This record gives sequence, structure tokens and C-alpha cells, in this order.
Amino acid sequence: MNSKGFTFIEVLVALVLFTLRALVFAHMQILNIKGSSFGKDAVMATVVAQKKVEELRSTAFDAIVSQTTGVTDQNMTVTWTVTTFGTAPTRYKTILLTVSWTGKSISFNTIVSEI
Repeated sequence: MNSKGFTFIEVLVALVLFTLRALVFAHMQILNIKGSSFGKDAVMATVVAQKKVEELRSTAFDAIVSQTTGVTDQNMTVTWTVTTFGTAPTRYKTILLTVSWTGKSISFNTIVSEI
């Protein structure tokens, strides 16, 4: 038998392998794009959180209270919970600040002292 080309089965197997590799590559690209999008949003959430923490730190100690209804900043919702510990003059507050956007969220903690 003279073999001058590829058989139909060989071509079919090669096409299946090529298609599988292309699908895996496409899936990796989709995951990469989703990861990049989350990274961009996480950086923006960190900036929004830092801004809010600085604002809270510059607020009078007794005026720092929880905000659970959410404040919107750059399409992100910011909420925070304040817990007070100790007695005067050595009181301090822990602030749990959460930034949320489209089903995702990141939380940050900080401490503010009375002194």
C-alpha cells in the first residue's frame, strides 16, 4: 500500500486535539480577563476604603458611629461597623469597613484611639 497522505482518522484526531487546545486556551483567556477585572475593582475598593478611613480618623472620637445603610462612592457601597472598648481616657474603637460592588466585597479593619 502506498502512503502518500493522511488518512481520514488521522485528520479527524488532529482536528479534535486542535479544538480541545483552542477551547482550553479560550477558557484561560476568559479567566485572565475576569481576574484582571476583579483586580481593577479591588484596587478601586482599596482607594475608596482608604479615603473613608482617613475621613473617620479625622472625625471626633465620640462622633464615630456605625453606618450600615451604605454610602455610595464611585459605584461602590461603603458600610462600617464601630465597636467601642475600654473606659475613658483609654477608650478605643475598632472599625470594620466593607466596600461592596456587583456581588463582591472587601473588608478592612482599623483602630482609632481616644487619645
